[in-house]
Amino acid sequence: MDDSKTSPGLIAAVAAGVLFCGCLPLTLLVIGGIGAMFYMEMSTEPDPYERPIPPQDTAVPEEPPEPPNFVPAVSRDGSEPTIGGSQVEIEVVQFSDFQCPYCSTRFEELAELAERSSWLRLQFKHYPLSQTCNPNLSVDMHEHACDAAKAADCAHEQGLFWPMAAEMFANQDALEEKDLAAKAAAVGLRMPQYRRCMALGYTDGLQSDIASAAAMEIRGTPAIYAHVVDSGRWYKIEGDLLTELERLR
Repeated sequence: MDDSKTSPGLIAAVAAGVLFCGCLPLTLLVIGGIGAMFYMEMSTEPDPYERPIPPQDTAVPEEPPEPPNFVPAVSRDGSEPTIGGSQVEIEVVQFSDFQCPYCSTRFEELAELAERSSWLRLQFKHYPLSQTCNPNLSVDMHEHACDAAKAADCAHEQGLFWPMAAEMFANQDALEEKDLAAKAAAVGLRMPQYRRCMALGYTDGLQSDIASAAAMEIRGTPAIYAHVVDSGRWYKIEGDLLTELERLR
């Protein structure tokens, strides 16, 4: 509103109120009403210099998922059978018993994943739940576990650990001496060398695996650990296998 146009009207209103009705209070009331109308009209016009307030982001940021349990490094001596890709991001070490049903499932999942993934390397370590070769047990659970571990190591000497392990896991109810020999022949082992190996005591690799498991305080199988190569950290895998491994990548 232009002040040069409103001022004469305002002066006239004051004069009329004083001269014709002699009511100064009424005149002031009229002036107040006109002023209020003027203020309301001015307040509705936008201020060209006022900065708009940006909308606030009220979304709560999603927290990253918790990693699996952090553990000390798993001791390895280089005797572990190994399979996997060439561009390794994660190394997985599985402690297993050939008579353990769940070990069979985990072995199959990990071996398949390692064969088709360039970022994963799988290493196998023994932890037979038998007092025949494992002094860390208070109860003897699996009668043939130690001989099965020895047979696997004898196959490893001939470069056929993984086929032999797959054969034993596939039929865990047939792990007596004659059954092991039949499996060895089926996967193509040279039988004279296999028999000589089986006649010897338990391998250094088996004893080293059991000592490594004791250092990790392993009480049962399977026990699975993941080593993230870039960070050097080790984690125990306890939940869904693929989910935990993807989380560590």
